[in-house]
Amino acid sequence: MDELLFHHCTNLSTIRYDTIVPSEQHTSKNEEINGWDDDDLAGWDVKANNWLKNEVGFYPLFMAVGDHPDDLYTTGYQSNWKVTTSSWFDEDTKKRCYTRVKKGEFPNCVLFSFKNVDCIFMDIDYWLVTAYSNIMNGFETTEQDKRCIFKYSWNRSKWLRRAANDPGRVMCVVNGLDLKQADRIWVRNKDTKKALDKMGFKNVFVKRILVDDF
Repeated sequence: MDELLFHHCTNLSTIRYDTIVPSEQHTSKNEEINGWDDDDLAGWDVKANNWLKNEVGFYPLFMAVGDHPDDLYTTGYQSNWKVTTSSWFDEDTKKRCYTRVKKGEFPNCVLFSFKNVDCIFMDIDYWLVTAYSNIMNGFETTEQDKRCIFKYSWNRSKWLRRAANDPGRVMCVVNGLDLKQADRIWVRNKDTKKALDKMGFKNVFVKRILVDDF
């Protein structure tokens, strides 16, 4: 059994006591929940995921690998408490501007963690700066790019060593996830814990994590 945990985060409104199977509709629904509009990220994830589907053979569900805060940040669980979500410099006013979440608009994210999953590992940085970026800009992703993302020669042990030694660099994709089999579940408050307990989930804990600086 692997020592590091594998994590998937999703909004409470999407959770059922069952196996989740990723789809374009699920991706689009998450974009709605996160408030992404046509001028931001809407639609990009679906395009990127379909490219990945052609590479790995299934529509992907993403998981973080590791137990360092940098690994957990990649899941989005910190969005439960993160007030500032983006910033930019306004050339007209010569001031830095910020996008902040208003009271009552925070998501209710739940973090499901597993001791072992059958998955395909990926390098997060190369995924974002090559394939994902290329899709947004209409560029072709080369075979060299793919080798950097998937590191075909690496076995499971080498990927896990990378995850342990270089937090926030490794993620993986699976074709589905049985949420009932989660070894640990973190939630933002007692009300959410009660809701999951009522569904039948075990090992549910109220847990807040530090929010990284934007």
